Amino acid sequence: MRNNYFYIFFISLFFVSCTYWQDFNAYFNLYYNASEIYEKTEKDIFNQQKDVFDFIEPNPSGSVNSNLVKVIEKCSKILQNYPSSNITPKAILLTGKALYYQTSFVRAKRKFNEYLYQKIERDDSLYAVYWLARTDLRLGNYIEGIEKYNLLLENKELSNRLKAEIFYDLIKYYKYRNEKSNLVISLNQFIEVSDNDKLLSNAIFYLCKIYYDDQEYDKVINLLSRIDNYNPTVELAFHSKILIIKALYNTNRQLQALEQLIKLRKNVLYTQYYSEIDIEIANTKLALKDYKAAFSQYKAIDTLYKNTPSAGLANFQIAKLYEGTFLNLDSAFIYFEKSSKMILPKELLDTVSYKLGMYTKYSTYRKNIKELYNILAIKDTISQLERICDTTSQQYNKSDTASHKLAKSKIQSLSNNLLVIKYKNANEDSLYNLIGENYFELSQIFENDLKILDSAVYYRNIVKDRFKSSRVYPINLYMLGLNAEKQNKKDEADSLYLFIYRNYPKTQIANAAAKKLGINEYIIDKDSAAYYYENVLNDDSYKKIEAYKKIVKNYPKSIYAVKSLISVGWIYENELNKKDSAYVYYKSAIMKNENLVPQRVKNKVDMYDKFLSKSTTDTVALALGNVKVPKTQITQVESNEKTETKNETDEITKMQFEMNKFDIRTTLERRKKRTIW
Repeated sequence: MRNNYFYIFFISLFFVSCTYWQDFNAYFNLYYNASEIYEKTEKDIFNQQKDVFDFIEPNPSGSVNSNLVKVIEKCSKILQNYPSSNITPKAILLTGKALYYQTSFVRAKRKFNEYLYQKIERDDSLYAVYWLARTDLRLGNYIEGIEKYNLLLENKELSNRLKAEIFYDLIKYYKYRNEKSNLVISLNQFIEVSDNDKLLSNAIFYLCKIYYDDQEYDKVINLLSRIDNYNPTVELAFHSKILIIKALYNTNRQLQALEQLIKLRKNVLYTQYYSEIDIEIANTKLALKDYKAAFSQYKAIDTLYKNTPSAGLANFQIAKLYEGTFLNLDSAFIYFEKSSKMILPKELLDTVSYKLGMYTKYSTYRKNIKELYNILAIKDTISQLERICDTTSQQYNKSDTASHKLAKSKIQSLSNNLLVIKYKNANEDSLYNLIGENYFELSQIFENDLKILDSAVYYRNIVKDRFKSSRVYPINLYMLGLNAEKQNKKDEADSLYLFIYRNYPKTQIANAAAKKLGINEYIIDKDSAAYYYENVLNDDSYKKIEAYKKIVKNYPKSIYAVKSLISVGWIYENELNKKDSAYVYYKSAIMKNENLVPQRVKNKVDMYDKFLSKSTTDTVALALGNVKVPKTQITQVESNEKTETKNETDEITKMQFEMNKFDIRTTLERRKKRTIW
């Protein structure tokens, strides 16, 4: 009997020993090596991240991918050779994690589910659920993934390590989804439970950037003051200190900010950041209204740190100082142009682009004024010289032939002047009218773009006193009235409005003045042709043509007759593809009133006319490309057609806009667009 017990005990011991031997072999021959390779690879993946809070998992490459393959191969051998070993569940989990980093998320999820079916401890099952949730998020199963995370967080026995892992993953997810409120909550929760210094320092800095953008500057200062406890990198430590200084700067503690910057400048750890420190010192001096010191510092930065972002910012700030403080607009233009060619943040590039456009217009208007005054002087000189040569003039001296010859020579020379040629058809009144318009446009720039009201009023008074016949005279008076209101000069404003009301009756500008005065507006009779033109239905092409033809027939002297002819031409050309008919209507519009026809339509008709002159048979069809002609003849036509048919659906609207340039209503609409109203 004792012998039987002995045999049973010996057999049991043998089988237990075999199981332990299997575990021993599986662990030391395969699993230990696999786990070592995995841990090293996971660290490499983490260290290679440019942004530690990037949600998208990068595709592994090089040694990382080859190591993950090794992990999967070793774990596969465990599953094949030791299926009943206690190491098997661990091998399944490790395989799933390796597949996850290979971005094979579907296969990874399958392994994590397989792991949960194994006999494992509770803590291990929680860890597997965490990986399942993580994989769900990467598969786009956001609701399922978040639900799993929430279930895990409800577990009171969950370790801080696993909580930190969950919050870290939620940070990445909410950042990716741009859910700022949840992102802030997750960052704060992560900071409470994590013991990973690298991630903690990054999380604190990231959270403070959000607080800074939300103008919660005190939170920024309090939270970043403890970042040094987590051994941040030199770069992160520097940018944290700069963020604290900016927060001080924005809470009206500029002197304290300046002290911190000077202290930072003396720290040898941050020599590579001197350009950034110097730009912040200059900005702080500017905030303290020490304009000369700030200007000098910006100039020094431009000299010392050429072709750096700090030099770009310095040039931008110099331009702003010239514009807003020193009122030297020409120099401001130069520095805005200079900064546009340097490294700048996107938001500043947009500002610089806008400023360059504005200053280009400013320079153009000033150049135009100078040019127009020059041509007036030249034309006056020519008139005086012509009187010397004119036999009917009192200045004519028959015996002084030398003077006649010299005068004629000077007239010939001046007549060849480019300005004279440019404005050869302009009389004195039209030139003065153009000068007035350019002065008015300058005033618009000073008020709307530069916010310098005194200069705007100065230029508007020039128009008021010297250019009473200008087309912009009434709107200029109205703007002076608005300016007077801003300066609390109500009597002056009312006087201007009343002048407009009495001298420009039955106009939109008069009614705008009436509103300001609180008196009855004029009743303006609407042009019947305009009414019918604006109410042509967007119907069948032929019905639209008939409607436009009726306007031409019933209102032949209205500008809307010309507009209707062009509209009919456009329909024939673009909707019905009958270009011969289009040519006829475009040509009719030009014959009716050339001044109201857009230049592009004139160019098109001119081109057709040239082709018409070369042929007597297929005249219109040939000119409009309805028959085949040698390629050399139609190249120019095709090129022009491609340009002209761009954005076809907007063509009529564009034509109408150009033709309305003499219409007071359209003029007022343009003024509205320039923020006059």
